[in-house]
Amino acid sequence: MQRRRRFAIPALLIGLVGTVGHSFGQGGCLNEDQYPPEAITPAANGTVTTISTCSFELEHSVITGILAGANYEFTSSSGSYITVRQDTYDGPIVGEGYSPLTVLTTANTDLFSHWNVDDQCSTFDDCVETTVQLLLDCEQPAATVSFGTDCDLGEFTIILDITSIGDGSSVSVSWDVDGSIDELTGLEVGVVEFGPFPIGSEPLVVVHHESDALCDLDLGALAPITDCPIDIICGEPAITTDFCYVNGETRAWTYVADAGGSLVLTFLAGSIESSNFDQLTIYDGPDNTGTPLYSYAETDLTDLAGVSAVSTTGALHMELIPDGFGSCDDGTTDPWTWNVVCLNCEIPEVTATVADDCPNNQFSITLEIGTTGDGSTVAAEYTVNGGAVTAMPGLTAGTTVLGPFTVNDEVAVVVAHESDPNCNVDFGILTDLGTCPNIIVCGAPALEENYCPGNNDLQEWVYQSSGTGTMRLRFTAGSIESSTFDDLAIYDGIDATGPLLYEHTITQTEDLTGLTVFSTSGSFYMTMSSDVTVSCADGSTDEWFWEVVCLDCELPVVGAGVVEDCANNQFSINVEVASTGDAATVNVVYTVNGGAPATEAGVGVGQTVIGPFTINDNVDIVIEHGSNSLCDLELGTITDSGACPTLIECGGTPLTETYCYDVNESPFWFYSGDAGTGALRLTFNAGVIQGAFSDGLEIYDGVDNTGIPLFINTANGNFDLTGLVLYANSGSIYMQLVSDAFGSCATNGFGLEPWEWEVACLQCNLPEATATIIDDCPNNEFSIAVDVTSLGDGSLVNVVYSVNGGADQSVDGVGVEEVVIGPFVLNDIVAVTVAHENNPDCDLQLGELTDTGTCPTLVDCGTDVNDNYCPGNDEDLVYYYQGTGTFPLGFLINSGTMETCCDEIHVYDGGDINAPELTPAAGLTGNLAGVFFSSSNPENRLTFRIISDISVSCADGDFTPIDWTVFCLDCIAPTATFNIVQDCANFQYFVDVEVTGMGTDTDVEIVNDGGADTVSFTTTGTYQVGPFVSGTPVNITLVNDLNDLCNVISGELVNPICPVIVCGATPLVETYCYTANDDMAWAYELPSAGTLRLTFQRGTIESTTFEDLTIYDGPDNTSPVLFDHTNTFTTNLGPAGSAVNNALTDYYTIDVIATGTNLYMEMSSDGSVQCGTTATYDPWEWTVYCDGCAAPGVSYNLVPDCFSRVYTAEVIITTDPPAEGVLIVNTMTDDSLTVNTTGVYNFGPYPVNDTSV
Repeated sequence: MQRRRRFAIPALLIGLVGTVGHSFGQGGCLNEDQYPPEAITPAANGTVTTISTCSFELEHSVITGILAGANYEFTSSSGSYITVRQDTYDGPIVGEGYSPLTVLTTANTDLFSHWNVDDQCSTFDDCVETTVQLLLDCEQPAATVSFGTDCDLGEFTIILDITSIGDGSSVSVSWDVDGSIDELTGLEVGVVEFGPFPIGSEPLVVVHHESDALCDLDLGALAPITDCPIDIICGEPAITTDFCYVNGETRAWTYVADAGGSLVLTFLAGSIESSNFDQLTIYDGPDNTGTPLYSYAETDLTDLAGVSAVSTTGALHMELIPDGFGSCDDGTTDPWTWNVVCLNCEIPEVTATVADDCPNNQFSITLEIGTTGDGSTVAAEYTVNGGAVTAMPGLTAGTTVLGPFTVNDEVAVVVAHESDPNCNVDFGILTDLGTCPNIIVCGAPALEENYCPGNNDLQEWVYQSSGTGTMRLRFTAGSIESSTFDDLAIYDGIDATGPLLYEHTITQTEDLTGLTVFSTSGSFYMTMSSDVTVSCADGSTDEWFWEVVCLDCELPVVGAGVVEDCANNQFSINVEVASTGDAATVNVVYTVNGGAPATEAGVGVGQTVIGPFTINDNVDIVIEHGSNSLCDLELGTITDSGACPTLIECGGTPLTETYCYDVNESPFWFYSGDAGTGALRLTFNAGVIQGAFSDGLEIYDGVDNTGIPLFINTANGNFDLTGLVLYANSGSIYMQLVSDAFGSCATNGFGLEPWEWEVACLQCNLPEATATIIDDCPNNEFSIAVDVTSLGDGSLVNVVYSVNGGADQSVDGVGVEEVVIGPFVLNDIVAVTVAHENNPDCDLQLGELTDTGTCPTLVDCGTDVNDNYCPGNDEDLVYYYQGTGTFPLGFLINSGTMETCCDEIHVYDGGDINAPELTPAAGLTGNLAGVFFSSSNPENRLTFRIISDISVSCADGDFTPIDWTVFCLDCIAPTATFNIVQDCANFQYFVDVEVTGMGTDTDVEIVNDGGADTVSFTTTGTYQVGPFVSGTPVNITLVNDLNDLCNVISGELVNPICPVIVCGATPLVETYCYTANDDMAWAYELPSAGTLRLTFQRGTIESTTFEDLTIYDGPDNTSPVLFDHTNTFTTNLGPAGSAVNNALTDYYTIDVIATGTNLYMEMSSDGSVQCGTTATYDPWEWTVYCDGCAAPGVSYNLVPDCFSRVYTAEVIITTDPPAEGVLIVNTMTDDSLTVNTTGVYNFGPYPVNDTSV
């Protein structure tokens, strides 16, 4: 439980600051509020017991289990003033003072510790930690308990292992059985056994300290949990059992009555997991072959309190079978308490059945009396809605009907035993089955209903009128979660086939208050359903209150339609009266924007027009019944459809709008100039929108979203709209927003600020023009081509520009043509405006322009260029370089790191990012120090690109800046490719180096770090390096003797895994338990014809979000995929039901077949959950085998030579080997022989007792 500091409404106090309050007394503090809500028991062994880690100094705590004549110490982490009272929270004070406080008790009644700031009883509402400790001046003994049981005798003994006698010289042990006390004295460390006791009894056992009773070890009531039958003595008090069940531990209890009374088992407390996981059954008999009296079937965690079973055989057998997860032992469920009693009487056998009589709005209860117990008769006794008892005595076996009762009556029914109330049968409260509609009497007061929906709830209600009149259902309070999760629908009829009057469709929590519907059929059917979270029952939504009434009048039938007059910025409402109900006429009463009501009186059947109203007005309409206000009809708030644009006065004051958008919204705005001519200008003064992956904003030049796009939100992160200026020459702007379910201005999420924008209608039309940058890299210059395609409503335009904030320059009198301005120096900032001929409001701003940035930085031989950059979030930067000489460029990263998952660099062998890439397709990331590339294009150009995602970067302080150097190489590197050549037969591989260019070195060496010989070459060709041990990585370098920067490095190479050979029909059984950050591969191959197959028997894998498993139809991971782990949840790999360590219901049943002779499987894992550390994950078990392959016919003999004290091994091949032969291997010595014919083949000789075969 989390507690937070409580804040009250502040009061105005003179000279008092903060949340500390004072009462002006000396000590004797008294706080009414209790915390924690449960009583705390101090540890009996004298260790410190925490009362709470968050007590407020304005509360009290209850301490129970107190010993009389003992000292208890109370503490507070803040040094609180503590007042300890006895018996009740306002009882007598037994001690007070500042922490720590010690009090001496005089009785074993509860203590109440009051926490305050000081002895003035000041209060403070912030967390302090509080403790209590029993102060002992002795050392308590220690002991453990076990039991011995004898089912035949129905007895058990207690075995007490005394591991410490405390600080005395001996201890004594006493036990109390129903008030009879026995004792063993003078005991020392060791084992003592005492008893026997009848199974079912619970002796109270205490280990007594030699001299101080405060240090006694109270072991409480002891009894074994046993499978032995427990004898229940009829007429004696019930036997009570406490039990806390453990994961995976099956338990059973058997109870046998000693006489003919009824045997009853009743649960007093406890809960159990879903029956999908844990099973509990109570049988009528001594074992589980008896008739089930109770079989747990709930699919949610369930409270067992009140569950009861009555035996008819004189025996009860209860059996618990839990799974391996979720129990009392791990805190998932509550401990169980139940009792078993044998009554001195026999309970009658009676059933009660409810039958509804809907036409008469009533129900009856049928009692089927099977037996009267051990009495000659029984009596049926019942009360209705808590009224007087009605008794029907003298009933015998047979059928008795109680009632009829009115629907919704609550009938408490008891079938009384003839002489012993202990054997009464109490059916509790019975009522109708709910199949009948609630009858609503016309003219009577409304039926008021309420309901608090729970999680995973499903309910329905039916109402039907009695008499003539109109039915109305109206919600007075309540709310419901988004329609994505919860549903509510109301129909005009007795079921869901009637016309739909209301359906909850809002995708956010809806306030139901005021929801009103009318029935024309005389019936309502209302149904609701909820998902497993967020409801009234868990406090997330408000309880529902509604009323249903049948009005003693007939409702008018009226509709309303909107007629828009966009040209005049107004609309009217046609009120169509189809019926005036049971009145002669109706009155049409309406208000505009909450103003004074206006009335059209005496309206009959037909059409009445009200208005006109200004666009965006809200008109509330009520149709007043001519004679009975109960049948007034509310049409609600009506406004225009939004199809008319908001008219903007041309040349007038701009319209200012504000909006704070919510989740799951899709509003739109439509503006037009009122004069029909002139451009619209939209300017954002404030506002932030989420990135395009969450929220969309589109603005068009036109009347809808088919117009010319002016702005579309494409940002990856939040986008600040401030300063955005858009022009629409069509005279209309259409803007639409679509928000998702996460984060909005209204929910104060993600820094999304409210929007403010203004729309102006200009008394002119803007020119239209575009600007194109023309780079002149050799001269370090650029120009701008301004292409004017429209002059607006002028006859000419001026192209006005300034350079780096300097004075304006202008090209005047420009028509529809292209004008080139410049040249400008690279990196100059040129602000360009296409000026309207006579109205600056319609000047077209082309913005601040500069060169394209693609002109390369020139690199002179002998002069290195060094750059560095600290990348921010969501960046894409490109750097261009060109050598001025005849040699290629070298590119070296000196230092720098990047986020490995999401950021990368790319280097291209040419003048832009479309040139051949030198880096891998996915780029390079992580630690970039030492990365080197050189150009090979004739222009000696290199392009360097840096890409970062929307989070985690150098600019955030998470990684280091990238520092790189570009320089002119005085050499040309050779060109070569590297290809791996497998030699699996010898568990090795080679690398073929295919040299296609020598570069500037005429004698190149191929060196490696795998221990193979160096290879030299003087001409192009293919050169083999190796061999290398299979699976061992190697790096190969082509060395330029003149300059190491012109070396060619292969990077790390390693051969693919050599396949395991699957021979004959013998299956190959494999197992694996994967670990954190694991990366494994397996390969299999058939040496001959047949079908290669891989089948999983079992195994568990985490979601594909974290783990990968793929099986390929071929020798490596470039082959076609046969299986790919795609589930985004934990899944078992074997067939359904194969799991051992978990109860998951999702299985892949992996069984793949190769189309050729190879299979390749690889997996990888992250660092979180895996088989190696998670008990619920099964290790992987799979089999690889050959369908249709015959096992070789083979037998073996050992032939001794006793004289020479040696032996030989004979391998006898009895069937013809396949074409490729049979390989015979001595796996101890690696001796091998491949044979192609039947015969006897010898291995040895080996010394006697040598196991080398």
